[in-house]
Amino acid sequence: PGPYERAAQVALHCKTHGKAKSKVLILDANDSFSKKALFEQAWKELYGYGEGGMIEWVPASKDGKVERVDPETLTCYAGFGEYKGDVVNVIPPHHAGKIAKDLGLATFKDKWCEVRPENMESTKQKDIYVVGDACVGGELASNNPFPKSAHMAISQAKVVAASLVAKFNGLPPPEPIYTNTCYSVVGHDWGFSVVHLFRVDGGQWVYVKSGSGISPVTMGTKEAPKPVPRIYRKLEVEYADGWLRNVLADAFL
Repeated sequence: PGPYERAAQVALHCKTHGKAKSKVLILDANDSFSKKALFEQAWKELYGYGEGGMIEWVPASKDGKVERVDPETLTCYAGFGEYKGDVVNVIPPHHAGKIAKDLGLATFKDKWCEVRPENMESTKQKDIYVVGDACVGGELASNNPFPKSAHMAISQAKVVAASLVAKFNGLPPPEPIYTNTCYSVVGHDWGFSVVHLFRVDGGQWVYVKSGSGISPVTMGTKEAPKPVPRIYRKLEVEYADGWLRNVLADAFL
């Protein structure tokens, strides 16, 4: 969800600094994205969303995929459209780094490094471990791809560390549990999140639905939905701050 969080933060900056007539245009190579309904709800409420709002999203199916960028004129070319901006933030297609490709590790779709679920060891090179965005866990039982997030990278790193400690002591590796939490802060007092839990079964990652979840778009029932109290959105911003402090302390202190 990073690009869509970034769009919200840019809109927040413009709104906060008296630039309410600014336009944040998202040209997307995708037709959907993580937490889409939550983002669209927040964009509409906080900044205005759509052709008449501050934020507008153009999916690939509507010629949103950027094919060329002219850095001299800050112009993006997508489909039959030309989009000139005062500020252009281009996010290129992602893949594992050059070192991974040079070592023959990034063989999944020629982009990602396949790893073993039990310890994050490369399936191509023994005793090489890959964590974070460079690795891929394949398609899970829930059809969710292995999340690429800081939280997941730390969870993977802990699995590697525990596996190595066991290996050095002649013990079998412990059964891993992978966790992911992703907070999105889209306004001063508006946040939401998604949580994933994974285990390993038969050499495959399995999505644990009972331990996972996402912030609600509405409350009540499908027939009689109710708005989520704003205090819930505000609390998620505080939770996000606490998450960041804990992750930094865990990783670096």
